[in-house]
Amino acid sequence: PVAHGDYFVMAGQYIPAKGWGVLPEIIKNTSGCKFKLIMRNAKDAFAFIEQHDLNGYVENGTIELVYYLESHRELLEVVANSRGVLVPSLYATTGEFYLLEALGLAKPVVVFRTGIHIDIIKHEVNGMISQVGDIEEFCENIIKINQDEELRRNLSSGAKLLFEELLRESYFQKAALEYFN
Repeated sequence: PVAHGDYFVMAGQYIPAKGWGVLPEIIKNTSGCKFKLIMRNAKDAFAFIEQHDLNGYVENGTIELVYYLESHRELLEVVANSRGVLVPSLYATTGEFYLLEALGLAKPVVVFRTGIHIDIIKHEVNGMISQVGDIEEFCENIIKINQDEELRRNLSSGAKLLFEELLRESYFQKAALEYFN
């Protein structure tokens, strides 16, 4: 069985393209949800909290900062024990390794409709997908996962199936043939 902790996790490069700039609004509009923010170091983590006036959310336990992880295994443990994974990329980017790891751990993902997300994430099947920049819809999707255990289980199963499909050689051959033809 897949573990479902009581928090959602956000990790990835601390750059605007990866959605860190919209994360404060997401946190402020998802009452009853907890978040673990995985960042490279304490300096970046506390600067993010200060910049976006999120101290109260840290103090009340809504946000937990996770930094200075020593190994990749430690990162995976935080993700594996989460309720779901946020991937709020605002436009197509490379390096969706974090998304692939989340799917491999059978975690429900919440994404914006951009880049590879358009091609692989099926709403309420293997993840939750929102229009780019639609913070209200993104928040509603987080709240649905938070409140609906059956949906979480179904999304977990769908995420694992998607992961297995993505790792099949035929998927990449098909994608490459479509691109080059």
